[in-house]
Amino acid sequence: MSTISTRNLRFLVIAFLVFPFLLKAQIQIPNTPQAQRYKDLIVANVPTAQMPAIDLNELQQEDEADEAAGLPPRFGKRFNVDLNLDNSGRWDNLPNGGRIWRLAVESQNAISLNFTYSDFFMPKGAQMFIFTEDFSQILGAFSAANNKPDGKFATNLIFDQKVIIGYYEPRAVRGQGRIAIDGVVHGYRNIPVPEFDKTRFNAFRTT
Repeated sequence: MSTISTRNLRFLVIAFLVFPFLLKAQIQIPNTPQAQRYKDLIVANVPTAQMPAIDLNELQQEDEADEAAGLPPRFGKRFNVDLNLDNSGRWDNLPNGGRIWRLAVESQNAISLNFTYSDFFMPKGAQMFIFTEDFSQILGAFSAANNKPDGKFATNLIFDQKVIIGYYEPRAVRGQGRIAIDGVVHGYRNIPVPEFDKTRFNAFRTT
């Protein structure tokens, strides 16, 4: 775990705290010199988990055969992974006693990325976000309201080949959060789905 300057970490804290308001308003971080500095700090020196290359031709041939057999469409290739707060990413300590963890996930030529979690727990005050490097897309904040009894979780699609997962943990709950990613889905084609038809979208296969 690393410690960076108090001044720089203050920018990180402010950036994470303003994320929920940016999301609710559906706007991007204003392109001011100060806001740009927040962006640079959050995405700087973040370790990247690189997914294996996919064979698009092979997947397309499988899709043609599956659809001819009447199977539901597949939009992505799932990679089974083991990425968690202990074995992946980067921690930075904060002046207020809290800390921030970040991990980038990249899958070359992916149209979209989304994740499944074998263990997910947000303690009180903790928040997780998923965002692109340029902050044009942000998912979150995910918080204690998203906890489930079985610890399972899944997050929606972001349309980019590389995204960053960020987790903020206050001092009072230090070490209590759990994020264990067991699946990375490389979306390799767009399948039009009406916005209201969530059940059909959720039924799309990834294997």
